[in-house]
Amino acid sequence: MRCAPGNLVVYFSSDGWRRCSPASLRGHIANNHFQADMLACTGVARYDLEVAAYRGIELDWVVQKAHQNLERPDADIREEISCSAPRSRFAANGQLTVHEYRALLTKNLKYIERLALAVIDWARMERSFPEASQVALDVTRDTADSSFFAYVARMNIAKR
Repeated sequence: MRCAPGNLVVYFSSDGWRRCSPASLRGHIANNHFQADMLACTGVARYDLEVAAYRGIELDWVVQKAHQNLERPDADIREEISCSAPRSRFAANGQLTVHEYRALLTKNLKYIERLALAVIDWARMERSFPEASQVALDVTRDTADSSFFAYVARMNIAKR
């Protein structure tokens, strides 16, 4: 099902049913989930990316924002991490490093591509993060989010 421009995205959140525009969902993913503090907490933005896939929302703009984050100088990323990132279960020593930050962004991009929400420019990725091709995605391990698809399946079974 595609989400026509202007249609509201309706999905279930921990605080009940929520509505937002496709643009708001894109902004939420790029401006919240791709920041060091949220990456440290949630890892791959599984639930929101699956909502986008379910509603047919393309994420080309989100991918461009991720590329811009990956291209930032190490010092800027390190400063963001030191100012805002809490301890993280996705970091080897509990605190994100610049490499782990870039790896988590890469995992989000790999999941975006897996869900067919955008085409990733892997040549550009390799220029800003040469290890990108070596980053493996395990969506069950690399996220603190639950699966929106599993939630929808449970709701459909409950309706029977």
